[in-house]
Amino acid sequence: MLVEANPYQTIRELSVALRMSQSTIVRRLKSIAKAQKIGLKNGLVVVFFILSAPNSDNELLAVQREQKLYGDIIMSDLVESYDNLVHKVHACMSFFTNYCREVSFLMKADDDVAIHFDRLLDSFQVNSDSEEKLFCSILNNTEPIRVLNDKW
Repeated sequence: MLVEANPYQTIRELSVALRMSQSTIVRRLKSIAKAQKIGLKNGLVVVFFILSAPNSDNELLAVQREQKLYGDIIMSDLVESYDNLVHKVHACMSFFTNYCREVSFLMKADDDVAIHFDRLLDSFQVNSDSEEKLFCSILNNTEPIRVLNDKW
């Protein structure tokens, strides 16, 4: 793991973990960096990038350069594959359990998800008496699409 031992003690409200593949880590989106700066300024949002093990020494060097610049990479020793996604999520949750105990919210999103932090933060109300919860949307009046030869 590239993140150093608990440099995030001031995180209070919300941490966001985004999964990015090795090929996209060097193409950091300006909007994410801007949102992170806004959140960090208020002590509300920290963005981390969860990566699988690099495929080459060149990729490892690129990730290490990114880490030195931004300090926001969690790197697992997992091979990048669809079957390992659940293990990457587990690595993310383990990191937050070990290093971010004071965080009220954890959100995991993939690299193809757009997050409007200003709108998101407005919708959260921190209640210290609340139990653990999972927030999601429900699509009403929908049915699964069944294809017999398809995995899903």
